[in-house]
Amino acid sequence: MTAAVRALTLAWVAVAFLCGVAAADAWGPGALAAAGAISIALVAAAIITRERIAWLLAVLLPTTFLLGAWRFEASHGPLPDDAVSRSNDAAAVRLIGVVRDDAVFGASSQRFAIDVEQRYERDRWVPASGGVLIVAPPLPARRAGDVIEVEGALESPPALDSFDYPAYLARRGIASTIAFPRISARGTRPLPAWRAPLVRLRRAIAHGIERALPEPEASLAEGVLLGERSALPADVRADLNATNLSHLVVVSGSNVALVASMLASGCAWAFGRRRALMIALLGIVTYALIVGGSAPVVRASIMASLLVGARMSGRRSTAIVPITLAAAAIVFVSPDALRDPSFQLSFAATAGIAWLGAPLRVLILNACARLFRRETLPSVAWPLAENLAVTISATLAVNPLIAMYFGRTSLIGLPANLLVVPLFPFMLAASGLAPAAATVPWGGTLLAAPAHYLLSYWLAVARSLADAPAAAPGVRLDAPAAAAAYVALVSVTIVVTRAAAPARMADRLHAVGSPLSLARVGLVVVPLVVAAGSAAFLLSGRGNGELVVTVLDVGQGDAILIRTPRGHDVLVDGGPGRAVLRGLGEAMPWHDRTIDYVVLTHPQADHLNGLVDVLDRFEVRHVLSGPGRGDVFEMDVWDDAVTRSGASRAVAHASQTLPLDDGIEIDVLAPDAVMAGDENLNNTGVVLRVSWRDVHILLTADIEAEAEAELLRSGADIRAGVLKVAHHGSRTSSTPAFLAAVRPAVAVISAGEGNRYGHPAPDVVERLATYADVYTTASHGSVRIATDGQRIWVNGGEVSQCTAC
Repeated sequence: MTAAVRALTLAWVAVAFLCGVAAADAWGPGALAAAGAISIALVAAAIITRERIAWLLAVLLPTTFLLGAWRFEASHGPLPDDAVSRSNDAAAVRLIGVVRDDAVFGASSQRFAIDVEQRYERDRWVPASGGVLIVAPPLPARRAGDVIEVEGALESPPALDSFDYPAYLARRGIASTIAFPRISARGTRPLPAWRAPLVRLRRAIAHGIERALPEPEASLAEGVLLGERSALPADVRADLNATNLSHLVVVSGSNVALVASMLASGCAWAFGRRRALMIALLGIVTYALIVGGSAPVVRASIMASLLVGARMSGRRSTAIVPITLAAAAIVFVSPDALRDPSFQLSFAATAGIAWLGAPLRVLILNACARLFRRETLPSVAWPLAENLAVTISATLAVNPLIAMYFGRTSLIGLPANLLVVPLFPFMLAASGLAPAAATVPWGGTLLAAPAHYLLSYWLAVARSLADAPAAAPGVRLDAPAAAAAYVALVSVTIVVTRAAAPARMADRLHAVGSPLSLARVGLVVVPLVVAAGSAAFLLSGRGNGELVVTVLDVGQGDAILIRTPRGHDVLVDGGPGRAVLRGLGEAMPWHDRTIDYVVLTHPQADHLNGLVDVLDRFEVRHVLSGPGRGDVFEMDVWDDAVTRSGASRAVAHASQTLPLDDGIEIDVLAPDAVMAGDENLNNTGVVLRVSWRDVHILLTADIEAEAEAELLRSGADIRAGVLKVAHHGSRTSSTPAFLAAVRPAVAVISAGEGNRYGHPAPDVVERLATYADVYTTASHGSVRIATDGQRIWVNGGEVSQCTAC
């Protein structure tokens, strides 16, 4: 028996095991009948062919098929008696558990899983088990090892139309969810000795990225480097999905295989095959350790390592066999992995690269040689052709699964991947460099610039192509149709392979190039261009000659950025969560990571929560907060955040002025001594009047009618051309007398779309409309007010009349 035959036999054995697991999952006891049918068919084939290998397969394949069926059944025992999922969809429960991993944050919430250890039952704590996914408010951030007590209603994970969410969670040991339970801290459990330094490293990398880059580039960099895409804004996720680029923001076999293959090909061109293999394998291991070593990461790393080793050997036939055997070994350890879309996508992408990558590379090189009528090509042609072939093969291999699981077939997925994937290793490297920017007092912008430029390019490609007509049509394939698509793909692969084999012109193309080849010049020129562009930002100054006040779209809350003509930044409130970070990323220059003043008008969640992240991510010089004291828990979080930031701190009161030394006056009009002690926190809010030359902008926090009346009694000058309407347009504010005194030409209401409070009130909007053009963040998104001191522009359009600017 030749080596090729032995390898092929092992591959068939691995496939039979995988089929046995799949049959047991789908048919249960019916898998035995399938094994019998396979055995009969193989024995008949052996009798007819009289080949020794046929008799061997007739014994091995049914046996390994049954082994796969047995392994699946053995891994699915009965639910433990103490499993908390037995109480799903019933009364509320009290649980004690340990947080598995650091929480993942959305716009105004956090998600994390706990491993339950105890349950309160009949006036005592009893042992319990199970995994629970928890959705909670964004503060405080939960971290791996936190021991917490949770009280809430356990629910079964909901079934989604386009995704088997319960099965997805079950594969991660989660069978229950709780939305916004009551949570209390119970201490911290030390992490295992091997895991603790990796968690600290991961946190340090994430924090460095967040300090160096704006949003959404920071979230994208964390996805690229750490494999976490949940924090991406919804519109960015939609663009990535529509262009089939989302696979680059998760830790999957396709992701790791792409990077490893491109790293190996680039290093082979520079250092030779043997050293390239060692560098690539070291890169895979390092990446897996940084990301965290979870089961999907380990699976992806195994697949990628085998792929790189096989491709470095130069023999395509050696690639499929170890990859198939690795898949069987992974499924043997965890049979549920076979149903995991991430595993299937990993295997498909890895197999696609292994099988189709080499012939595609040959075809590309042949085409280039014929196009330019050359017998030799520059040395840079080889890694470029390799990257192009890897991109095409991986994209083609995963498309049927994407159509089956997610109901879309992106028509622009291939061009989008061709534009982005060849640069992905550089994006990964640049994202790894960005955290160092936060540690460099001078020149940090230079270290963060490559990541910003590359990730901005990626976002621009996704945004522009996602807007193309019919970019991602809703085409859903069932399992038979997806299988047929793979049969067709394999058939085309065979044709392509045979077409590439006869001439193999590329084998005769000597990779020649002078010491000043394009690639070598690029290694010098590209960093110089990045450095020069970043230095230009630093030397050009911070301002643009206008006063710009942007009411950020943060949902149901307030966040207003004031940017002075000389580039000083004042942030008034931060909204209910992390949406403020996206707003700041759009309203501020990407390299500006300093905020001169942060003002907390009053300590309520829809104004306070987002500022905690701002204090963590930006260099904040001064903090000014209202005199009100809110919930003890929220105040503790706020006080800790201010202390950690190192900013100076003061309490606001009427008659204060924020000194900015560039002609802009920001005066504190309220609260005075009367309102500072009001039991209604809204009336303790800080009211600011921003003035430049003839233009005045009034920011009224959430003050209500009583505080408005007190402002009128105080005699303060509240005339303003622009009014940020108080309390999200609630009926409790914006009294006729107050509006008559202000007489604004522009009124901006910060309110979340479809909020449960009914803000803004229709009668308030009608009242405002008698004076001003009314804008709401729910309808217009972020509202940008710019002025040169005489005229006012709102979202680029000039205000025609301004009687009280």
